[in-house]
Amino acid sequence: MVLSIVLEGAAWAQTPTPQLTPVESPFDFYAGRQFAGKLPRPEELLGYEPGESYADYGEFLRVLETYAAKSDRLKVMPTGMTNERRPMHLLAISSPRNLAKLDQIKAANQRLADGRSTLSDRDRDRLIAKQPIIVWLGYNIHGDEAAGTEAAMRVIYALLDGKGAELGRWLDEAVILINPCQNPDGRERFVTWARAHSRGRPETFAWEKENPWSVRGRLNHYYFDLNRDMISMSQAESQNSGAAFLDWLPQVAADHHGETKEYFFPPAASPINPNVAAESTEQWMDTFGQGLATAFDAQGWMYYVRDQFDLFYPGYWDSWPSLLGATGMTFETTAGGKAGLKMERDDGTVTTLRTAIAKHFTASMATIATAVEQREERLRDFREHFVSAMQVTGKGQLRRVYLGDSDPERRNAMVKVLLRQGIEVQVLGEKTEVPDALNYLGGEAASTGFPAGTWMIDLAQPKGRLARALLEPHTPIDEEFLGRQIDKNTRNAARGTNVTEDGWEFYDVTAWTLPLMYGVEAFMSDESPVVSAVQLMAVPADTGDAPTHLAKSAYVIPVGSDSSQQIVIDLLSEGYRVATAVRPFDAGGQAFDRGSFIVRVERNPATLHARIRELVAERGAKVVAIDTAWTMQGITGIGSESVYALTPPKILLVAGDGVDPNSYGALSFLFEKTFEIDHVPVATSRVKSVDLSQFNVVIIPSGYSTTIDKELGLVGKENLKSWIDAGGTLICLGGAVEWAVELGADWTSVTKLEATEDQEGTDDVATSEPLEVPGAFLRTVLDRDHFLSFGYKDDTMPMLVDSDLFLTASATGTNVLTFAEEGLWMSGVVWPGNTERSVAGTAAVVDEPLGDGHLVLFHDEPGFRALWYGTVRMFLNAIIYGPGLRNENGSYQP
Repeated sequence: MVLSIVLEGAAWAQTPTPQLTPVESPFDFYAGRQFAGKLPRPEELLGYEPGESYADYGEFLRVLETYAAKSDRLKVMPTGMTNERRPMHLLAISSPRNLAKLDQIKAANQRLADGRSTLSDRDRDRLIAKQPIIVWLGYNIHGDEAAGTEAAMRVIYALLDGKGAELGRWLDEAVILINPCQNPDGRERFVTWARAHSRGRPETFAWEKENPWSVRGRLNHYYFDLNRDMISMSQAESQNSGAAFLDWLPQVAADHHGETKEYFFPPAASPINPNVAAESTEQWMDTFGQGLATAFDAQGWMYYVRDQFDLFYPGYWDSWPSLLGATGMTFETTAGGKAGLKMERDDGTVTTLRTAIAKHFTASMATIATAVEQREERLRDFREHFVSAMQVTGKGQLRRVYLGDSDPERRNAMVKVLLRQGIEVQVLGEKTEVPDALNYLGGEAASTGFPAGTWMIDLAQPKGRLARALLEPHTPIDEEFLGRQIDKNTRNAARGTNVTEDGWEFYDVTAWTLPLMYGVEAFMSDESPVVSAVQLMAVPADTGDAPTHLAKSAYVIPVGSDSSQQIVIDLLSEGYRVATAVRPFDAGGQAFDRGSFIVRVERNPATLHARIRELVAERGAKVVAIDTAWTMQGITGIGSESVYALTPPKILLVAGDGVDPNSYGALSFLFEKTFEIDHVPVATSRVKSVDLSQFNVVIIPSGYSTTIDKELGLVGKENLKSWIDAGGTLICLGGAVEWAVELGADWTSVTKLEATEDQEGTDDVATSEPLEVPGAFLRTVLDRDHFLSFGYKDDTMPMLVDSDLFLTASATGTNVLTFAEEGLWMSGVVWPGNTERSVAGTAAVVDEPLGDGHLVLFHDEPGFRALWYGTVRMFLNAIIYGPGLRNENGSYQP
């Protein structure tokens, strides 16, 4: 018998909600426009419709070659090669008449940008009346934001094959510069993955959207974010595109990105860098934003403005052009790239790559239309940008920066960055007394005499706004914006532990001043005494200081320069024997600092003499020939017991799952391009099976502690511990430090700093949790006796901090670098009532002895963005000295 049960009220249950699925109409790239039909459409050349797939870089180049051969509106200008030998180009699209006189147009534009030139209002207006506006459209700076180059091909075709009065006006009154792919290597890496795995699934969890970081295309060959690289311009792509931009100095610059929930275009979010002319910048962002809004509203597309994407950090491809007189803009589209050919949105609807391309296409065309409509006014304001940069007056306003020569190599590296930016650097022709000169490291202002030959940057120059943005000791940030972040912290502190916190609105670091980044002795002044100076056109090559004769006893390489570290690494890797003294020593009547390098003649082959001279010429190092081991003063000489042989570094660099690709890339670039250090990248999961005895240095870049722990496993950790005990040096950076202190099997007494008890009178930020410092410079104190600090001349140094991880001081190791108890803040944003209380006295760099080896913990990222060099020398010290200065029997006693 079947028992039927009818539940009371079942007839009144809610009916299912109907699933109404809107259909996204495919965008027509040709409707409403006139075309001559002289050129094949991109899809005819590529073999797929817009949004169905992605072009690899070779296919894009074939499209470009076809158009260049057939169009008189296009000039293709090579700008250079990528690291993977892909050619980069800048395209100039304009009327044939304009293309025939591009050099004249460029020269007239540079005259407008010369704030020193005496143009009357009448002459300026006459020049502007016949000068085309220059519009720069950049695409695909992040390689996996691949709708960009797809859109660029459609924009190129529309401009080259289109016809009609409106397009004719654009071509007559504008030179449109297109950088069709700013990251070819990253795009190719992504496209290879996407074409192999894309199935057009909209689900966020679909495999095609899970590309591992080793093939993820956002970053370039060295895993650098090219949209953060325009301060140092360290990468080949940045140098290629940056040089072209400086050559042209456009009035409008739009950078095309993805993928956001809805399309973003200006006005930008707060904060805006104060060195950008605020009033005119806001005016122009509104003008272009309204032009874009009109075009998007006509399509019924959603978009947003004034949220998330700011104009503060000067290394973006919108803020950097803005500091050079352009209206710089970021555009963010929806699907495509890591979001896939189809993207499921939070309400269940689906958008497509084709629509993402269409939005970039529409934004590009609207930008050109607005630029042409506003041509004369935008050109006048462009001129004013450079004229006003010359007007630097007033007490307290940074006017000049003077560079000391305590570290000529770092000074030279920094000045190369300034010259690459087109910033003028001068050389004093005579001694100059400067009242109230202030050291970047702090202290009281004082009258200072700078000798002839001192390098100086006068901010009263045409590119003075950019120079100030890079050199001012602290860039002030909007008070309303800061107040909003503090209010968020107050609300977060009042919430329960399981409640999601309000996120901060900082989009990037808040400090970047170059003298602190490079560790360069520098002074600033608001005074402008009359000086005799000449322009520095290029940094002269450093030929080094070669020994005066063939040494009989040894060659000594003084510590404290990048070139000394480089030459020692070269010698060790080539099999020459190098030693160091852990105490200051005397050699040939000369005093040398601890850590200086000793290359003993009797312990090396006869080829040593010639090789030393070759390396001095190549690297620019200083080497002193010593003829006797006799110590003329003091207790330590080149033959003393405190002299230890160094070991050639054999480096394993951990890569793959658990590792932050940016950190890995920064180290790869440091090793391959800056210092040419041999190393072997090894997957995190392989550390447990690799024969570690082949290496004496293992480096774990910053990463994610739980994933690192999972990939290494118990076997990997045990192998590392045994290897360190036997004399290995394990170096952990950033996030990998968290793994070492929390999951590293009690290897160190350092712990992660947790919440502290609130103290009376510290209610500015109502929380006892250490809050993340958003990229500020904090003062640190050095232990000058430890080998990691060999070569450092000062007792304090700045450190760039972009983290919420803070470490208690070690009770068992050496706290080589600790955050200062007094005068902690130097530049950038910190939290009142929290940062100083949380960070002061905590550890920044620690050497933890384990058996005969070392566990070295770096709170920061040496080589960050090829800008932060403060601890790079310390990092290289760990590699150079660590394997030789072992802990066995307590033999290392500085």
